Amino acid sequence: MPRIPTLALGLSLSLTLSSLALGAPDGFGPPYYDSKRSLKKQSEAAREGKKAARAAGPAEAAALLGDSSVYVRDDCFEVLRQRKSEELMKGLGRVLLQAKKSPLAAAAVAELYERCRYEAGRKALEKAGLKAKNESVVLESIWALERIGSPESSKALEKTFKRRHPNSEFRVQGDALIALAVVDPKTAEPHIEKALKHKVLPLRIAGLVALGKIDRARAAKAAISAISAKPLGKKARSWEARILFASVDTLGLWLERSKDPALAKSALQAMIARLERAEGLSKHVLAMGLFDLTGEQLGDDPENWQGWWDARKDSFTFKDKAPPKKKTKKKRKSKKKKGDKDEKLPGEADKKDGRVETGKEAKTRVRFHGIPIHSNRLLFAQDVSGGMNGPMDKDESDSPSRMIYSAQELKRVLKALGNDVWTNVCFFATEYSFTADRLFPIKRAREKLIGFVDQKAVTPKGRSLGRSNLYDTLAVAFEDPEIDTVFFLSEGGPTEGQFLRTARFMRHLTRINVYSRVRVHCLQITKATFGEKFLRKISEVTGGKFYDLEFLQKARGK
Repeated sequence: MPRIPTLALGLSLSLTLSSLALGAPDGFGPPYYDSKRSLKKQSEAAREGKKAARAAGPAEAAALLGDSSVYVRDDCFEVLRQRKSEELMKGLGRVLLQAKKSPLAAAAVAELYERCRYEAGRKALEKAGLKAKNESVVLESIWALERIGSPESSKALEKTFKRRHPNSEFRVQGDALIALAVVDPKTAEPHIEKALKHKVLPLRIAGLVALGKIDRARAAKAAISAISAKPLGKKARSWEARILFASVDTLGLWLERSKDPALAKSALQAMIARLERAEGLSKHVLAMGLFDLTGEQLGDDPENWQGWWDARKDSFTFKDKAPPKKKTKKKRKSKKKKGDKDEKLPGEADKKDGRVETGKEAKTRVRFHGIPIHSNRLLFAQDVSGGMNGPMDKDESDSPSRMIYSAQELKRVLKALGNDVWTNVCFFATEYSFTADRLFPIKRAREKLIGFVDQKAVTPKGRSLGRSNLYDTLAVAFEDPEIDTVFFLSEGGPTEGQFLRTARFMRHLTRINVYSRVRVHCLQITKATFGEKFLRKISEVTGGKFYDLEFLQKARGK
């Protein structure tokens, strides 16, 4: 996913909503959207496409998978997945050989092979998919080979890891290593050892993930080493934080703590020591990691943890962590009654005023829509699609619109954030618009940033521009190495983008977040049931939290 053009902060922050959107006609973005068909026409085309897909040959199927409408692509993909036609699947291999003609279709074919575990497609994936120039096609091919799981793919994946892809900074190599660990652990191990100390820092994350596929206890040891490592320097600050997040996540996947108390003790001591120099989200993540390991909620003060540990280190017994529960349909939880106390998150220290410090400046205390902010490297992404123009509260005649209310709250928070905070603002509808190409110190451009919100928190005018493109917005946001947290406010689920249906959307979002480790906190400003399920899922797969309209109204004082 290409980055947004660099913007000189000292010159201007007042750009039009479309000036930073990298739009291309007919869905071949990013951002991806159908500029010629309305949503109704796209739905009609999807119905016709599904009928055609049930009997389509390879050429027609490829055209459907590369259609400019996400409704057509996603619906037809599902039909083709369910068909599982040997003749069709074999014929689609030619699309991989001609990936240059339609990378969108070629990537979908590789994904289809992965979802169907089509082992007969392995050679096409290795000989064509892995050698494609388009990064997405190569990544989908790697993921397919990983799931097919044949040891015979070992040599091709090893070559892919060793050879840097010309159009991929690190993802192709890193994901190839992770896949290699699945199909051939023995061959992967020496490469993993090198990756854990690689000068290309994202590959250290790949090494942790790959080792976790082989042996979680050994991965935990590697994670402890990463947590205990010396600072990497200012230039590596953003990746140092992401390596820390990956390390804490790796420790969270190690379940059998009672069998190796020495290792558990080492993990606890490493996290306490790291707390002393941590800031922003890193402090919160470490506090959460300590909570996960011990069951104790002592906040993010290293002195509290060290005092607690000094008094118990000779008697404390580490317990095994229960494996994740199998997914079952859950009954809808009853909503909180009015008067319930504000949510207190694990690892969050009690505050008399109910607020949480942000950044490292003690005087800076702020919540966003009542939500505690633990990060000082954050993006505010807000929906400006047509649905945002509805009233915040339908029962109030003088209720502000969702757009006006969310913009007012955003400006309030931008004014309150401390000078140590780095931030950015994004507005999204069909296209997306960022204030700048990456995070910047708020102290350098606070007033200009607030002015940007004043001018641009409006639904863009123009045919097809008022839709809601969630996936492309998040995918581009994840490209910024500085971001660790996104506050993502929307009125519901997506109506445009590269992916629309829940399964495909979440699969790809999870994959692109392997290195970013960005936590997305979703805020829904309507009561739409589907939107709630969708936004809740985004938060779940990224390690964030979901906040519904009732929560926002409560924060508003309703």
